[in-house]
Amino acid sequence: MTAAPCAPRPGSTSPPTWARCPCGWPKGRPVSTRPTPEPTWFQGEQHPPTYDLRVWSEADGWMTLGWIVGGRGSAGIAATLLRVSTGGPFPFAETWGPRHPDAWNHDWT
Repeated sequence: MTAAPCAPRPGSTSPPTWARCPCGWPKGRPVSTRPTPEPTWFQGEQHPPTYDLRVWSEADGWMTLGWIVGGRGSAGIAATLLRVSTGGPFPFAETWGPRHPDAWNHDWT
């Protein structure tokens, strides 16, 4: 049995990502657009949302559905509850948030 083409190579410490995947994005996925500029939050907001949950529909293209507190995990839960790519109203979703290129290695640059 061989590994899936998007799985990490044996001995690799890098997590699998679509960016590194030789097969590319899922078939039919539209190209991403530029991130939505972060809105101005309420004065005195201590912990503003930092992750932008964007969804795609044929009628509207990419649009921001909401700003999420709690990171990519919370955004992923929201996308799951919306049934993204599983028969819900949005076939594709993505998140934009703070860039932590080597978070898996605790390198928070």
